[in-house]
Amino acid sequence: EQPVGGHRFGHIVKLEDLVARVGGDEFALLLDAIDEDGCASVANDVEAAARHHPGLDGRPFALTVGYASCPPQKTVGRAFAAAGERLVQLRR
Repeated sequence: EQPVGGHRFGHIVKLEDLVARVGGDEFALLLDAIDEDGCASVANDVEAAARHHPGLDGRPFALTVGYASCPPQKTVGRAFAAAGERLVQLRR
């Protein structure tokens, strides 16, 4: 089986971007020089890559993506919090 992370999403992020596990089943992408529209586009690309994944142990792979940018958020911490809030709203 192909890995979910690097191989599937490697074409979406740039070399200077950072992909990090932030806990449990949550990951963060820190993208360099991108605005809110660019964040939305990357989120769509990540979701599309996940939809095309064959699954793990016979189970389909699914994810929800929250996103935010800095600016308009004043700090990276506030952008991270805003992305988390968006994620919670999408999961409802």
